Amino acid sequence: MENFNYKGYEIRVTTSKRMAGGFLEDCEMYEVESTQYAIYVNGKIKSFCFELADIDRMIDQIERPGRYANMGSRFD
Repeated sequence: MENFNYKGYEIRVTTSKRMAGGFLEDCEMYEVESTQYAIYVNGKIKSFCFELADIDRMIDQIERPGRYANMGSRFD
C-alpha cells in the first residue's frame, strides 16, 4: 500500500517483516509481516496505528485530545 492523504492528514505506510515463534523447544520460527500507519501533521509524526480501521480514532485523538484525558501521544 502506498502513502495517502485522509481527512487532511498525511498517512505514511510502512510494511516490515520480523521473525516470530520459536520460544519453546521444538517450535518453528516463522516470518510475520506487519503494517504501520503513521499520521503526520506539518511533516512531523503525531501518532500511529497498526490497523487501517484505527486511523479515524487516532485522528480524533489528535483533533480532540481533551476527550482522551490520560491517553497522550508518544510524540507530543
